[in-house]
Parts: sequence; structure tokens; C-alpha cells
Amino acid sequence: MSTMLPVLLSQLADMDLSTILGALSATLLVVVLVEREMLRVYGEPYARRAGALDIAIYPLLFVFAVIVIEHFYRLIFL
Repeated sequence: MSTMLPVLLSQLADMDLSTILGALSATLLVVVLVEREMLRVYGEPYARRAGALDIAIYPLLFVFAVIVIEHFYRLIFL
């Protein structure tokens, strides 16, 4: 395990910022969506809290879409 850490850190350093942000936003989007659905399953008091998570989903979707478009732009034109 200790020999894998420097390799992982060097791979992370070689990644573009947009790749890191894309992975982070996709992970956070999945976590928020799963959390929202779990709160809705538990009943009415938690369903109102799940509605508050809807506010966080739209900016995450926007960031994710911008990063995906940027990756396709790089793939096609560069």
C-alpha cells in the first residue's frame, strides 16, 4: 500500500484541473442525488429536507455539463 501512494499522487498531479473537477462534481452529484432519494423514502418530515437538496443539484448539473462540453471540445478541436 505504501508503494502505491506515490504512484497515485504522481498520476493525480498529471491530471488536468478540469478532469479533477469533473470527477469531483460527478461524485458529489451522485452523492446528493442518492441522499435526496433516501430522505424522500423515510417519510414526510425528511421529504421537506430533501427538497432543500434540489437547490444544490442544479449548479452541480451545470458544472458537470460545462466540464463534459469542455472535454468534448478538446477531443474534437484540439
